[in-house]
Amino acid sequence: MNYKNVAIEVLAKVGGELNVKDVTHCVTRLRFSLVDTKKADEEAIKKINGVMGVINKGGQFQVVIGNEVSKVYNELIKLGKFTQGTIKDENNEKQSIGNRVMDVLVGSFAPLIPAIAGAGILKVLLTVISMFHLMAQDSSTYKLLSIMADSIYYFLPFFVAYTSAVKMKTNPFFAMIIAGVLVHPNFIALSSKGEQYSYFFGIPVRLAMYSSGVVPVLFGVWFMCYVEKFAEKVSPKVIKIFFKPLVVILITMPVVLVVLGPLGTYIGDYFIKVVQFVYDKAGWVGVGFSAATYPLLVLTGMHNGMIGVIIMMFATMHFDPILVPSALAANIAQAGAAFAVALKTRNKNVRGVAFTGTISALVGITEPAMYGIHLKFKKPFYAVMIGAGIGGAVSGLLHVKAYAFVNPALVSLPIFIGPEKNSFIFTLLTVIVSFVAPFILTLVFGFKDEVEVNDTYVADISNKESQNIASPIDGELKDLYQVNDEVFSKELAGKGIAIVPTNNKVVSPVDGKVSLMFPTKHAVGITSNNGVELLIHIGIDTVKLEGKFFESFVKVGDEIKKGDLLIKFDKESIEKEGYDLTTMFVVSNTSEYNDVLPIKTGKVKSGEDIIKTV
Repeated sequence: MNYKNVAIEVLAKVGGELNVKDVTHCVTRLRFSLVDTKKADEEAIKKINGVMGVINKGGQFQVVIGNEVSKVYNELIKLGKFTQGTIKDENNEKQSIGNRVMDVLVGSFAPLIPAIAGAGILKVLLTVISMFHLMAQDSSTYKLLSIMADSIYYFLPFFVAYTSAVKMKTNPFFAMIIAGVLVHPNFIALSSKGEQYSYFFGIPVRLAMYSSGVVPVLFGVWFMCYVEKFAEKVSPKVIKIFFKPLVVILITMPVVLVVLGPLGTYIGDYFIKVVQFVYDKAGWVGVGFSAATYPLLVLTGMHNGMIGVIIMMFATMHFDPILVPSALAANIAQAGAAFAVALKTRNKNVRGVAFTGTISALVGITEPAMYGIHLKFKKPFYAVMIGAGIGGAVSGLLHVKAYAFVNPALVSLPIFIGPEKNSFIFTLLTVIVSFVAPFILTLVFGFKDEVEVNDTYVADISNKESQNIASPIDGELKDLYQVNDEVFSKELAGKGIAIVPTNNKVVSPVDGKVSLMFPTKHAVGITSNNGVELLIHIGIDTVKLEGKFFESFVKVGDEIKKGDLLIKFDKESIEKEGYDLTTMFVVSNTSEYNDVLPIKTGKVKSGEDIIKTV
């Protein structure tokens, strides 16, 4: 996989840099927050070599890459400063309340996973050390290691305050004051005396232990977002440096202590009671149902919304009896079904993908199996859901619990080792059932195998007619490799030609339709009636002008004729700003043709043929 090419293509198809508010990644997916999701071409993204699928759910636009997502992400972030937000769009689509809440929850908890995973594994190691009497529990070394493992849970309010503030775009250090007050030793001392209430100017303040709590902090940071905006407006510039934070603290903290903190505590406490009730009364049903539906959550990306729930369980109960065990059953079930496909298929390519998917699923990465095999053939996906449900039910019956928050897989099975006798043996039984059940079901259900075609050679990769394409602007032609922009000089955006403009008008080089118009008006995409996808990019780094000196005369979806005016720009003003106006003119879908060839050199007028697709 060419990671840079994948990044460039994905960025272009999600609507370009200016349509990206921020982008992160998880284990297998690029996760975009887009200005306007309607500008993203889902079908085109799915066709990119290296992309497994696209999910647009929960306020995030997710591009599934697989195991190598981090390498694509590293190339992607080189193309723009996405985390700072690149554009303010008055037409930004409104998300539903549910989507916004989910987006905040995922953004607040997902960054914490590596730290929680590390601490969790350390707790597992301490359990193993204790089981085999490798170290005395009253030794200073053991106690210090235990402090290291527990610290993130004890000070969880600080971590959540910071990540949620970043996600909600408010001051993270103001947010950490909320956490600091809630876990302050003197505040904890008030509650440790057995009193239920203290008083703030006569108003009762419920005393609670907020260490390890996440809901009160989330509520507090949400409220603080609005308080900070208010403080910004009312604070005089001369004294804003101290007056604004003073207003934020004096308004936010009383509301948190009197209302939001106790409310969050009640919500968290009752949620845990509900979990314990369901698990005690019908644990096998709950875990079985959770495991059976887990592949659907992964498919939609909603499984990340469970992160906060899992963290709450670990912070309060110190183990998870439902979600992580059900995820283990579902992950192993993906491997079992994929292995059945690998053994049964007669297609070498399918067999290779299935074997790869099996191995990936066993180590906790299920997307290769799910997108490459199960969703493609459908029946194996049904086998996965049923098999995962069976494995989850077994897990519930055997009371399997996770004692650390790590992606469940064969390599992380020690997280299920606990003080209960035979806890690890019961986990292994869950794994065996979760693998065997979907394996057998896939063989029973069957699937429509692909016929393997052995082509000895391909004479022509394109079934399209050759086409001459005219210049969109007057100017001097030069080869793309001479352009001072690596994306174009290395033909990563497609083959074509460069033009040093001598006038200020860009016209359509073909009859077709406008497929892309950048908000900054410095670039436009066109699809000809014959299927040629063209990109006209005016200048180098002119995106930084944010539309200044540019005027567009068309919008996305407009039908255009050859010679129609697309864009005008102030050539002299742009050059005075120090920008190179060399205009790149490339065929974006070069891969669909045998070649794209320049057919003219020197000076050119708009309307003259300059390149040819063959």
